[in-house]
Amino acid sequence: MQREQELFGQPQQIQEGQPQAQVEQLEDQEEHHQLTQEQQVEYQQQLTQEQQLAQEQQLAYEQQAAYEQQLAHEQQLTHELQQLAHQQQLAFEQQVIYEQQLAHALEQMANQQQLEYEEQLQQDQELQPLLDPQLFEQIPNVEDAGNAFQSNSAVDGPAYFHGNPDNQYAVGQVPGPPALRPGANVDVPMNPLSYDYGDVVAAAEAEAGRLPLVDEDGDVEMYNLFSIDG
Repeated sequence: MQREQELFGQPQQIQEGQPQAQVEQLEDQEEHHQLTQEQQVEYQQQLTQEQQLAQEQQLAYEQQAAYEQQLAHEQQLTHELQQLAHQQQLAFEQQVIYEQQLAHALEQMANQQQLEYEEQLQQDQELQPLLDPQLFEQIPNVEDAGNAFQSNSAVDGPAYFHGNPDNQYAVGQVPGPPALRPGANVDVPMNPLSYDYGDVVAAAEAEAGRLPLVDEDGDVEMYNLFSIDG
């Protein structure tokens, strides 16, 4: 208002008794002053609207910036979650492969153990006739072996070494079951040799073990269980 007064001057009041020209001049000034006030009001309103619009634009800009920032954060989070899911999928597939390989290895191990068990069982079954107690009962001991079977003739059955306190080296032929030695026809040479009492003990231990001196093919194995003196 003061600025308007400086620009347009202070409006003068119309007083009675003034000349007509002065009255018209005052009326023009008053009308111009009123117009200027209306323009000022309109300017203030426009300025207020522009300020409000600027505030709204600033707010919209800030909201847009916040939205874009939130969107970028969500996109980054989505990307990280996708990478994590991919890594978890790879880890799961590797775990599946590892478990499959482990299961295969365990299966192979079980099959190998089963084969070994079956082979051992077959060997035990093949050796079972050799462990028959009735067979051992047919084998004479050291005391009664003596010279009972000293001979160069061919006889049937597996060969066993027998020793006795008479310082004679005897190889006896003890008939065995057909399952052990079917159709054996062995010529066992007999040579008397001298040996000390320790050899007798060794021979007795061998006799007590009831071990037939035959190889895998059923042939007689001539093991020298005694030391030869001279």
